[in-house]
Amino acid sequence: MNELIKSYDYKTLRKTLDNTNYLLDIRKFEVYFSLICSLLVTGIIIIFAITNVDDNHVKDIVTTTQNILLNSTFGLLGMLGFIISGLAIISGTIGYKVTQQIIQQKKFQSLLSILFSFFYIGRFVGITIILFVSSYFIMGISLKFNIYLYGFMSFLLSYCLFFSIFSQFLC
Repeated sequence: MNELIKSYDYKTLRKTLDNTNYLLDIRKFEVYFSLICSLLVTGIIIIFAITNVDDNHVKDIVTTTQNILLNSTFGLLGMLGFIISGLAIISGTIGYKVTQQIIQQKKFQSLLSILFSFFYIGRFVGITIILFVSSYFIMGISLKFNIYLYGFMSFLLSYCLFFSIFSQFLC
């Protein structure tokens, strides 16, 4: 019984529960729906960028993108707060007696998978916030506008945003 109650790091917890890559598993709803939404949003963003690059309005593109990044970052910070509070509520309500009953009924793996899902999405949202803030500052640097890099970064960041939103609902 004492073997079950031990400290897990991220890698051993992932190996213990399930070694699938949630971010790229196309069979999962949140992955393919995030992919579809990202492609649609990236297409709209590319059309917006192409129409404004021809008119030499790159500053409009940068300003609009920075506003989107800033507002999305605040939304992700709120989402991270909900994830942390949900994890705190779950871990705070599970007492010693409940844990012992879970272990006796051999449902400890189920409890670990629930806690891991909160840990996984919290970690992913944190990394996404760092990407958004970094992109916000990079957009402020005066560089020659590259439509291909802009499209790739739009797709990557929108995929991260949509995956964070949809996997949060399915946790």
